Amino acid sequence: MYQGDYVEGNPYGQGTLTSPTFYYQGEFKSGLFEGQGKLIDYLNQVVYEGEYYDGKKRGFGKLTDQKSGDVYEGFWKEDMREGRGKCWNPRTGDFIEGLWKQNSLSSKTY
Repeated sequence: MYQGDYVEGNPYGQGTLTSPTFYYQGEFKSGLFEGQGKLIDYLNQVVYEGEYYDGKKRGFGKLTDQKSGDVYEGFWKEDMREGRGKCWNPRTGDFIEGLWKQNSLSSKTY
């Protein structure tokens, strides 16, 4: 179910999209997530707050994995961790910071 404005039959501007598997509140363009938004993914038990472009995570954002407790805050490209970011787990105290490439840590910074 979508609540918000439409342009040419597609969600556009600020809106809320609710389904059995996720909840999204934020900006849309041509029916896709675009701009700032918050996605709660019920299936994967993750919450993402940040930037989208063309329906994918891109720019700066924060992803919290509710199962493991892991939190990643940093840059994204094409739904993958890309660029400077940090990952930590408040439950275990683990912390790592560095440069990420295609979802993998490529170099650590201390």
